[in-house]
Amino acid sequence: MALRLILAAAHGRVAVAGGGPYDYIVAGAGTAGLVVANRLSADPYTSVLVIEPGGDEHANPNVTSPLAFTRPLFAVWTRPMNGRAPSLTRIHKTTPQPHLANRSLEYHQGKAIGGTSTINGMTYLRGDAAEPDAWAALGNPGWDWKSMYPYYLRSEAFSPPTEAQTAAGASWIPRYHGNSGPLRTSYPYEMLNGTLFDRMRTTWEALGQGWNRDPNGGDVRGFAAWPMTVDRDADVREDAARAYFWDVAGRPNLDIVQGVVKRVVWEDDGCGTSQGQMDENGDATVVARGVEYETPDGNMVTVVAKKEVILSAGAIRTPLILEQSGVGNPERNVNVNQYSILSSFGIPTIINLTGVGENFQEQPNIVLVYNGTTPDDLDTGSIAPYATFLTAGDLFGEANLPALASRNLDSIPAWSTQIAAANGDRISAKALEHVLRVQHDLIFAKNATVTEIISFARPGQFGSAWWPLLPFSRGSVHLGRRSRDPVINPQYLLADFDKTIAVAAGRAAQKFWRTAPMSELVGANTVPGPEALPNYNATDAQWEAHLANTATPNHHGLGTAAMMSRDLGGVVDPELRVYGNKNVRVVDASVIPLQISGHLTVTLYALAERASEIIMSQGTTN
Repeated sequence: MALRLILAAAHGRVAVAGGGPYDYIVAGAGTAGLVVANRLSADPYTSVLVIEPGGDEHANPNVTSPLAFTRPLFAVWTRPMNGRAPSLTRIHKTTPQPHLANRSLEYHQGKAIGGTSTINGMTYLRGDAAEPDAWAALGNPGWDWKSMYPYYLRSEAFSPPTEAQTAAGASWIPRYHGNSGPLRTSYPYEMLNGTLFDRMRTTWEALGQGWNRDPNGGDVRGFAAWPMTVDRDADVREDAARAYFWDVAGRPNLDIVQGVVKRVVWEDDGCGTSQGQMDENGDATVVARGVEYETPDGNMVTVVAKKEVILSAGAIRTPLILEQSGVGNPERNVNVNQYSILSSFGIPTIINLTGVGENFQEQPNIVLVYNGTTPDDLDTGSIAPYATFLTAGDLFGEANLPALASRNLDSIPAWSTQIAAANGDRISAKALEHVLRVQHDLIFAKNATVTEIISFARPGQFGSAWWPLLPFSRGSVHLGRRSRDPVINPQYLLADFDKTIAVAAGRAAQKFWRTAPMSELVGANTVPGPEALPNYNATDAQWEAHLANTATPNHHGLGTAAMMSRDLGGVVDPELRVYGNKNVRVVDASVIPLQISGHLTVTLYALAERASEIIMSQGTTN
């Protein structure tokens, strides 16, 4: 494998990625970053450098095995590097969460070539069509389901299920899938066979939830078996590196270097630049010269970009790079978590964008576990990819929706004020109110799904994991005291309706397990236990205690450099360019302005495909 990895002599050519210049510099070799690097470097006359802190994990069984899909969150490399054994993830701690018993929670971020796609659950679900449609209402014309759909197809190469998989619940509608893209998707051979799917399907039907033959057509509602980002015939995880990088790693115009991007370097190093001013035509005047990154041995290197810098470090790291580059909130505010932004770190303000690091939306993940008698045909260690998506009407009854919608619409001003105050009023309550009204419309007018309930089974054990899909709560991610580590504050369940959704979804999951035919197999509740949460008639207080004491991150965070109009707290425009500059874009989960009902990785592939097309069509030269 003739790789152009600037990592070690064993990988081929050794070079110093200092000075450059490169046409494009991509900060982060994750899901979106590798798509962009692949597509831009397809032009042999375009040079691309990717900078990534993680290493080559293409042969690591903790990454490649479909059955090990939960292991990478906790796995540690066995081979030493620099005298220690680093994890496949960066592990951070959130701030204490007031609505989750004041707990600080572990928050993971992938650290490998392939990013978080090397450690995720491999689920391939796009979400409801109404969700990208709502992006346009936030100042993004042309970003809607119809516009995104071709890029979903462009990225995908779907393998239809086998006869045995079809008997176990796998299904598909051909027009919903691409068949010639880089990303292989399928149902893995490890998918459960046997009778469990039929039992689950029959039980959900008894509760009014039909079978969704293919949830990737823009409507995820109902019960389905989801496809996965798996190369079925090779029996390996299909992460972004396998899909978009390893086959093109030998391109002479594509380099990758190990390091952590610290900041964008501006022309004249930022001196004299006047905070993202516009000229008489309304165009940005600030220009990036390149980036500064830190090598594994602690050296700082500057590399030049002739055309553009593309930040793709994810919803946690991208806002830190922007803030270290002087893009963010210049105001000192020590009343929020005892830290402030830019001025408290002595960082000159290049572009005043108060939305950087704000609008962080995450989903709290809650679990119920039961013992029981699993079917004889349940294979030990198999994957059970079964999920049920419910709307507000499913949870509360269609007849109750008008009153519920009215009550929640009346609550939006209070929620907006509460969120603004909790996040230091960096985005105004008025701006938040507009965003939350768009989200309210998604739930109550567009009938978008509001919760996902995963049903799982292991020998002798059953359970559910669920989360609110479209939380009204908003948090933040900012530089910490050392201007190196993130301060992650998701503000889980800050808006009380998120708690209402989580409790109603938990009750729906509990009812599923006590409804025939699944109830014939299920025994006692073991998590959190029958005393903490009775199987019948548990009170709201008991449910809320379960949420507060056990909820964990779902790792679907987004929005910290949101694609919205600037007056709403947006950070990038509809071409993903950071407001106030000419040649820095963001292409990762941080630009997605609203949560989606699907699983995040799928939309990131489509977003990055479209972003690559936008960048190539413009071909900016400075």
